Amino acid sequence: MLDALIAVSSPVHRAFFWRPLLRDADDEMVLEAALSGNADLLVTFNKRDFQPGASNLGIALATPREALKRIKEER
Repeated sequence: MLDALIAVSSPVHRAFFWRPLLRDADDEMVLEAALSGNADLLVTFNKRDFQPGASNLGIALATPREALKRIKEER
């Protein structure tokens, strides 16, 4: 699965530094990478820690299960 993910991925250089926006400082770099990569969805087991920062910046949140369901529905 990781090989497939890497095959469709591209490196992201952080262009945004929006700290502090989140409760957990360790999650800040994840949100910044999502912003820099123009992500529209951030997949995490810990959606609560990314609110409200992610949604205020236009990034939707989903658990891995929700993301897989969304992928299946789009096919």
